Amino acid sequence: MAHARARRGALALLTGAALLVAPTVFLLTPASAAGPTITVLNSKGYVDPFDNEVIVGELQNTGDAPSGLVEVDVTWFDAANNPIGLPEYLASSTVEVIPPGSPSDHANRSPFRGMVNPPATYDHYALTATPSDANAALNHNFDVRVTSQSVDANGYNHLLGTVTNLNDVTAEFVNVVATLYDANGKTDDEAVELSSPNSSLAPGATGTFDAVSDASGRSYTTYTILAQSSTTGSAPVSPSPSASATASPSASATATPSATASPTASGTTSPTPTASLTPTPAPLPCRTGGGTYAIATTPSYIKIVKGTTGGHVRLYATVSQAGRPCQAGVRLSVYVRGPGTTLYHLSKTAVTGSTGKAYVDYTGVKADFRWYVLSSGAHSATNLVQAR
Repeated sequence: MAHARARRGALALLTGAALLVAPTVFLLTPASAAGPTITVLNSKGYVDPFDNEVIVGELQNTGDAPSGLVEVDVTWFDAANNPIGLPEYLASSTVEVIPPGSPSDHANRSPFRGMVNPPATYDHYALTATPSDANAALNHNFDVRVTSQSVDANGYNHLLGTVTNLNDVTAEFVNVVATLYDANGKTDDEAVELSSPNSSLAPGATGTFDAVSDASGRSYTTYTILAQSSTTGSAPVSPSPSASATASPSASATATPSATASPTASGTTSPTPTASLTPTPAPLPCRTGGGTYAIATTPSYIKIVKGTTGGHVRLYATVSQAGRPCQAGVRLSVYVRGPGTTLYHLSKTAVTGSTGKAYVDYTGVKADFRWYVLSSGAHSATNLVQAR
């Protein structure tokens, strides 16, 4: 609907965190006699502070076998429920191996999040989830403890804590995944971070983590959190995720949760969500002596499909000073490292726009890489792009 898209654009300019104002249809993966069975539990759409349209949601495995990375595709429909084009890749599950479990379980879930570019004539969308590799090796054998929660000056939620390796072997590439829920228990965002600088934990060792939300200006009510590793688990312990009833810190801009929608067949729509309006602070001329720059980057962690036809990713950064976004013209340097232990090197440069935001594109990515942004001596967090 053209008028709906125009209204969404207006909300994005005002809030930087508006919801996609279109009803949602959920599709489930067909049940199978054996193996993983993946359900799309819920999803919602919003416009992030970088003016990207985003769909975030949660998957659940109610089958009898683990599933490797789950691919989530989106299909757009017009008001007459006619599909507009073919299904498009949206995202992969953030949890790399989702264990099986009962419908009431939380340990068999994974968030997902992807950016979209809906056609102008769309009215609603449908999601499909495709599981992979029922023989995937699971390792969630970690004790994860959140010790504090906070919101930084740019509106990003942080969950800080410790993760302990309960395996009797060293766990490699350990990272923490948190699913953030709104007051209705629906997925509102995800937060991911590496658990230690080298992502490796010896048996019994404890590392720290700072899981940062992928979007700013979004509050949450509860969360679940787990740690995962690329090393096959060796200790038969309970998985680490558990729901928390701890209320989240106050965020700078809070979106009103969308109405609850149960998964239904294509053609049934859910109520239109709304958003609260909070003006974005006016840009501040960043200058020498005006205080230390703060550089926020997103995504903190993302999986993409590697190769020449896939492997396209856009990375974002915003520069602020004294808690307000900078003006246009601030130069940024993007450093990358990968694969393996290759030293960080300057990869791309960018210049902020009128709201202190900039982005860089990488195409045809064939391997994992870590990245951070520098500007006038300020250093962002180090993030990860995983190509699979």
